[in-house]
Amino acid sequence: MNKEKTLIIAVSHQKGGTGKTTTVCNLAACLGMAGDGLRVAVIDLDGQGTATTHLNGASYFPSGSYQAIVGTKYASEVALPTGIKNCFIVPSTNSLVLCEMDHAVRGLSFKEVRQHLLSDPDAFDVLIIDCPSGLGIISTIAIAIADIVVIPTPPLAFAEEPLRATVAYIDNLQKNSDHEIAIVLTMYKTGIPSQEKLVRRIRNEWGKSVVDVEIPFETLVEDAVESNAVIIEFEKRSATALAYVKLTEDLGNRLGLKLDFSKLTVDSLGTNLVHGLGKLMEAQTATRSSVPPKEEAPHIDEQPLPVTPTVVREGGSEETAAAAKSDKRPLEKAGPFKLIYKFLAVIILAASFLVASVFIF
Repeated sequence: MNKEKTLIIAVSHQKGGTGKTTTVCNLAACLGMAGDGLRVAVIDLDGQGTATTHLNGASYFPSGSYQAIVGTKYASEVALPTGIKNCFIVPSTNSLVLCEMDHAVRGLSFKEVRQHLLSDPDAFDVLIIDCPSGLGIISTIAIAIADIVVIPTPPLAFAEEPLRATVAYIDNLQKNSDHEIAIVLTMYKTGIPSQEKLVRRIRNEWGKSVVDVEIPFETLVEDAVESNAVIIEFEKRSATALAYVKLTEDLGNRLGLKLDFSKLTVDSLGTNLVHGLGKLMEAQTATRSSVPPKEEAPHIDEQPLPVTPTVVREGGSEETAAAAKSDKRPLEKAGPFKLIYKFLAVIILAASFLVASVFIF
């Protein structure tokens, strides 16, 4: 362990569907695997329990994050293993569903909650709090006690104002403390002008508070969720996995954490290699799209193809002369000869009839 106290990271946003839980789970996994002996716990404060289901496979538990926040239990007493190295989950409970109206929650002081989490006899090194959507009492407590607030946001027009409102709320809540925010651009789709424009605008407005990596949109994330796996384990060479490694590195630098990425399933060499190959493919694609297709020059001295003679049979069917020659059936005679043959046949038939009549009568 390379620090003196438990670090608290809150992941929050006023708007829902911005990638909060996905960011929480993958960040916790990366810290657990890359940390120098760091023990990481996710505190699931969302009543939906999505992080709990994703990391543990089960839904609700009698004791968990609610008890850890109100102070009746320590986080280490209710934490559950996740199957990921050094990563644990303090599960969501049914008590969170109506906690906004709970007097025990509304009467909490920020200082008491933070002190209770830090005084855990078996304290974790890093606590990552998954906040529900909105800025209610639970999210407010998490933001107030955090050392850094991570705000995942997609570069979409309808998410810009909620982002601005979230940042303003955090600034006002922590105006008397040395707080920090980290805006993470999620679900980013390259090649879409509106998203690229919004990314530039967000970076210009908040500067270094925006993490220097975009989490791309990939369906692999949904596949990983269905398999109850984080993307760093499910598809370690994917663009999303590499982006979360970069995010972990950025936050680690901001918080002064000693991280060893050679312990991750994606090592630094692999990251650079895949990143370099991706840039190379992008350059090649751009080059191919900018060069018009080469037209074939006409061959002036090219000889015309020979015409194969055909034979027309009765009925209009055609075949090549070679096929007609190989046919064992004799060709029918055409023209006046055919009429002469028919005339002679009629005369012979008539003569035969006359001869037969003489002998009979």
